Amino acid sequence: MTVPNQKIVKIHREEVKTDFLGIKNENWKAASRDLGATALRLYFYLAANRDNFNLELSPQNILNEIGMPPSTYRDQFKILLKKGYIVHKQGNIYEFYEKPQHAEASMQKDSKENTACDFDWS
Repeated sequence: MTVPNQKIVKIHREEVKTDFLGIKNENWKAASRDLGATALRLYFYLAANRDNFNLELSPQNILNEIGMPPSTYRDQFKILLKKGYIVHKQGNIYEFYEKPQHAEASMQKDSKENTACDFDWS
């Protein structure tokens, strides 16, 4: 049932068997409310990988893949880290989560204040 001035949009999608984004609607919708548009682009880039995949992330790859300049990527990475979507584990090892890991992120922040982003970004 529609209401006045409401638009109806018929959706046309390509059939996919591989190489697709599979994420729960509730998770990406919550992230879209929590993150700015640019951080959400990085969120989707990370979420587009399969579970337990080890992505070798680089600023140049981000630029090539989604057109995000390295300085913007670094800033948005820090936002995802601060909000708990990315959690620093050790050294240059991070983990991405569809939903923020607030308790884990707080623990990491308390024990490693500012060290999570102190590595060579190149």
